[in-house]
Amino acid sequence: MSASSSSVGQAEILPLVPCTECGGRVYSWIAPSGVNAGRRMYKCVNKEICGYMRSSDEYRAQLIGSQLLADQAAPVHIQQAAPAPASSVRAIREATRVPT
Repeated sequence: MSASSSSVGQAEILPLVPCTECGGRVYSWIAPSGVNAGRRMYKCVNKEICGYMRSSDEYRAQLIGSQLLADQAAPVHIQQAAPAPASSVRAIREATRVPT
């Protein structure tokens, strides 16, 4: 498994849609062990009956094929905002200072 596939799997969470096999609820998790360890997986709550389980790549392809997700070259990842520059923080403190 490449580093990029495991990091994409963990960071990207795709929209959850009903199972295409039985209509059951699909949920997502990171596989803790086994062949798919560290990869995001999607599975139906009725997997024992319908057999629905997909890797993140397979699930993404299914959503794109069903036109439920736009075909984007790069997945959207959650990013933290950059900290405010110190000069901005100083200006805010000075502007909001209450005289004593």
